[in-house]
Amino acid sequence: MNEEMTQTETAESKPEEEIVIEPSADTPTSTSSAAPSAPESIISTLERRAQRRGCGVLVLSTVLGAVLGAVIALAILAAVNGGTLAYNTSQIRRDITTAQEVQSNLSSQLENLNGQLQEANGRLDALTTQGDESAQSLSTAQENVNQLQTDVAQIETDFGQVIEASQAVDEFLVAVQAMLEALPDGVTVEPTATPAP
Repeated sequence: MNEEMTQTETAESKPEEEIVIEPSADTPTSTSSAAPSAPESIISTLERRAQRRGCGVLVLSTVLGAVLGAVIALAILAAVNGGTLAYNTSQIRRDITTAQEVQSNLSSQLENLNGQLQEANGRLDALTTQGDESAQSLSTAQENVNQLQTDVAQIETDFGQVIEASQAVDEFLVAVQAMLEALPDGVTVEPTATPAP
């Protein structure tokens, strides 16, 4: 039954060709043996036709697939570019121009920051120099204070010696006055210069 359907389908698809079943030379002419050989020849004929059509269908489907793929790609491109098939270079140029402007702004900001950093470094150097000068001035002041302390200690020592000398002079004067009072009346003392040592 399948064979009859295949023959009918083949006959319907190609009305110009006529299906002819010829008995082969090996087949006996009796009716009982003709039935098994007829389906084999029909099958081989159908197979040859299917092979011829299969190659053509394969080539045709490949071409149709390529055309359909190109159409889909062009449709996507048109959808992305607002309905045109031209590649949208103006948007790319605008994006590049915007990126260049942003880069220029960032470069100028970087230069400003570098200038401010250099200025801050200059101030830091000035502060460091002032700190060094202040440290030097403090060191000099400390040396002066130490010298003053030494001078005060020397003055205290000298003043102590002056006080001792003053006391010795006072004692001497008290002794001289006591001697003068012990002298009898009428004796006069004449001062004489003492030689300088």
